Amino acid sequence: MAEIRSTMDIIMEKTKGLTMSEEEKKALKEQELQGKVRGLIQKLTDGALNLEQVAAEMASIAEKDRALAHEILRDEVLARIQPGDENESLVQILELVLGIDSAAVKAKIGEWNRVFLEKRGAREKELQRELEEKGIHGSAVVPNLGADPGWAEGKSKIGQRLKKELASLIER
Repeated sequence: MAEIRSTMDIIMEKTKGLTMSEEEKKALKEQELQGKVRGLIQKLTDGALNLEQVAAEMASIAEKDRALAHEILRDEVLARIQPGDENESLVQILELVLGIDSAAVKAKIGEWNRVFLEKRGAREKELQRELEEKGIHGSAVVPNLGADPGWAEGKSKIGQRLKKELASLIER
């Protein structure tokens, strides 16, 4: 009677002698770090972790991987900052973990929040006018900016410009 082998036995036999190159190991390590940092930032924004817990987790990363983890953290935070959103915890984690001057970052976000609010108000008025021209008016009529492709594009452009300026500010 033939021996029944487990899937693990078959895999181990077929991969015997295979090794990962240094480049593959580095890519895998970077991928793992990216997942960990993204998870920490997501938990921070969801309220599952506080600033001190995230900072402690970042400090627990091995010394040799810390520079890469800090770079990933910076990039992840910059990707998540949006004009018009609550960005306070993201800015604070930059200061707490990376030592970045939060006052300058907050000032830059404040500048772009004013631009964002101004553009949003102008777009709302424009949509309101368009609805009135179609005969739709009244106190209960409120333009839906979320469904407006023009606003989505404008909001995206504002966000990109903010992120570009923040990246150059943080790089200094």
